[in-house]
Amino acid sequence: LLHGIPRSSLLTVLANGLNERFSGTHAGAAFGNGAYLAEDLGKADQYVDADANYDPASDLHQRLYGRSYRHPGTALHYALVCRVALGHPIRTKDAGALARSCDDPNERVFPVNVRELAPVPNVAPPMHYHSLIAEKGPGHDRYREFVIFHASDYICPEYLIAYHRENSSAQASRGPSR
Repeated sequence: LLHGIPRSSLLTVLANGLNERFSGTHAGAAFGNGAYLAEDLGKADQYVDADANYDPASDLHQRLYGRSYRHPGTALHYALVCRVALGHPIRTKDAGALARSCDDPNERVFPVNVRELAPVPNVAPPMHYHSLIAEKGPGHDRYREFVIFHASDYICPEYLIAYHRENSSAQASRGPSR
């Protein structure tokens, strides 16, 4: 899965992994206080900012762009490709503390607070769901999101992607690439 990340958080996350305690810092936490991931870069891209120019004094740039790789001098954006253990997920289409399960409308996703998921029904000893899958629904009809509430236990960043956004209208005016 993919995790879009602003450049200001990148080195910390690369060194320490994702941490749900910082959820909502950059974009809110509609589906609880967890680490948010997506299966589509279009969704992960909503959480990034531009890294526009090379700065030789920047610790990030010194580590990423040394002798072998050069910052292109145009806006780059960053996303992590992560290995994620979803475990036993609960699914919802509802945002907020009153969210209900897609599989059982009587089951609340967050029975106590938005930091801990509901316990899995009929399981002894009691065990909480491991992750939340926010299915497409009202107010979020383009992408699914995956929310992990104990990020350091279930998310392993594997790759860093640095990408440049291409303006589709500019590309269309140039014609097809060869």
